[in-house]
Amino acid sequence: MPLTGKETFFKAKDGSEIQMFAASPGDGKKHPSVIVVHEIWGLEENIRSIANRFAKKGYNAYAPHLFSRFGKHFTAKNIESAMTRFFSIPEKERWSQDGMQKALQTASTEEKQIIEKIFGSRNETTKTMVKDLISLMEHISKQPEADGDKIGSIGFCLGGGLVFQLAADAPIKATSVFYGANPDPVTSISNIKGKVIGSYAAEDPRVNAGIGAMMESFVQSRKEIEVKIYENAQHAFFNDLRPTYNKKAADDAWNRTLEFFARELA
Repeated sequence: MPLTGKETFFKAKDGSEIQMFAASPGDGKKHPSVIVVHEIWGLEENIRSIANRFAKKGYNAYAPHLFSRFGKHFTAKNIESAMTRFFSIPEKERWSQDGMQKALQTASTEEKQIIEKIFGSRNETTKTMVKDLISLMEHISKQPEADGDKIGSIGFCLGGGLVFQLAADAPIKATSVFYGANPDPVTSISNIKGKVIGSYAAEDPRVNAGIGAMMESFVQSRKEIEVKIYENAQHAFFNDLRPTYNKKAADDAWNRTLEFFARELA
């Protein structure tokens, strides 16, 4: 199959240009589409690779760099540097105002902007990113290679939480959540119109602390979800560029996701 991949952009509601990588089968036919949403590092090679993997399976894949609206300095390297500085603060202090100030004291100008955007105003940043994903859905539906509204999403870590929220805020048909935060509020799960599949790591206490409330909300809403927790796996087990990569868990989660999309986006 003659795959095509390109660096491009789409326009958000406010006119901002959001960078993205787009991959497609390149055969001139219409195909279902998948939005691939990055971890907190931004659009790195692991995410481009996942987009290409979907294109090989017959999907159009769109991987936005959601941080790009905030400036060119929001690169994977700079974000990792800022996160290292932020997480050097003891956990009990880091989310307080004093802890935030400690992280900012020795940070560079770029690191300060990243810390403030990702951690200091996280709720506002999340809302902006979800709105941008809704704009991307609208953009995709107008593309000649797209098969109408047959659109799904997959997200990892930060991206997992974003696609979960997107499912509660927009009529997307299929959502694959990898170790992502619950929609806020969790009761907004009742608004989900499509189907959801979740993949979680057993050794991920921060994210897993929300699974109980999430499952309860699905039960109360009489909504469908398929969840699997991977034994001996850590957060970010799907990222083959990170030391947390777990091939056994990643392969199984990938196959489950492919079966899920084949069923829901057919």
